[in-house]
Amino acid sequence: MSFTNKRISPIVPPTPQPKKFVCTRCGSCCLGYGGILIDAKAARAIAGHLGLTPAQVENFYLKYEGRGMYSVKNSPGNTGSCLFYSGEKCLIDPVKPPICKAWPFLYGILYCIDAFDEAKSICPGLKDMTHEEFLADFRSRGLAAPPRSYSSLLQLGDTF
Repeated sequence: MSFTNKRISPIVPPTPQPKKFVCTRCGSCCLGYGGILIDAKAARAIAGHLGLTPAQVENFYLKYEGRGMYSVKNSPGNTGSCLFYSGEKCLIDPVKPPICKAWPFLYGILYCIDAFDEAKSICPGLKDMTHEEFLADFRSRGLAAPPRSYSSLLQLGDTF
């Protein structure tokens, strides 16, 4: 067999698809300490979703922190888990707070490799990603900067 007039094309490996964070809905992010801050608008949305009054939600689930902000109380027994996490799912998922919607694309996780590694240790959606891939995924979502304040979280809307 002669190869003299044959053209051989080089083998080019396929370009790997960039890794993307995909939430597995495991609830691990609902189990840690850290605090979930919400404003009065989010409290009203939670109340409407649960069929309660804003006052009932504030009394049972929230602690007023001042300046119009509330923190979600932890579950009984000091486990650190969110009161709205049932052990299987978020009970307020359709109206969950902005910080929950933005997870894991939070300022500290984006800018601190140690914080990313800690998040990666509990979040199955991050386990196969490097910090560089995580940053590339964030940028691919069309966001210029990570949320640094509650008001910037609100501006994200349903980006994630």
